[in-house]
Amino acid sequence: MYNVRKLAQMAAYFLHRNGGAPMEHVKLMKLMYLADREAMNIYGFPISNDEYYSMRMGPVLSLTLDLMGGNEGVEAQREWGEWVSDKENYQVSLQKKEMTESDLDELADEEISVLRKIFDSFCDWTMNRLIDYTHTLKEWIDPGSGRLPITLRSIFEALEKPAAEIEAKLKYLTTAKPNTAFSPITKSSLLSRIDNFRSVPPPYPGAYTEKLDALFSGR
Repeated sequence: MYNVRKLAQMAAYFLHRNGGAPMEHVKLMKLMYLADREAMNIYGFPISNDEYYSMRMGPVLSLTLDLMGGNEGVEAQREWGEWVSDKENYQVSLQKKEMTESDLDELADEEISVLRKIFDSFCDWTMNRLIDYTHTLKEWIDPGSGRLPITLRSIFEALEKPAAEIEAKLKYLTTAKPNTAFSPITKSSLLSRIDNFRSVPPPYPGAYTEKLDALFSGR
């Protein structure tokens, strides 16, 4: 159901940009969530295709959290472990020390551009500052000692997208394409999805966003 390799490559990108040094797993989680949120803001769909929950320290990606904790099946943990180390002292690090962006074969260029933007914006923030910031996001609700689901709708609403656009995007994510929300989206399928809207020349993402917004608004 999920593309563990893609989740691992998202995490690996941030760890690579961190110089391969260990990073608090909570900080990494926040960067991954913010990347998904920004991808939804720009392109209308997330990168990870994970499920989201409000937890005490802010939003989390559910499967990613389990992978970080070593709580998934053997095959999933093997795939994750090729890119990201086991958690130790609440930190994880990059396994592929000689990694380059060209190794991230599950991530399209548009997705990497979002990851780059998020890292450049938040890399110097401490874990606690990121937690405090994600507590200000409108879709996060204090769950007490438990957890509460964060829906795609609530994220779009927090991004202040128009109601008609939200409905169109949710329909697109859940019914209009075979790669529905919370099922695997590989690089090849994402590129195919993006190519459907590419009738204008670069640069991206601006031109692509304009075309995608035109589609959703019916223009």
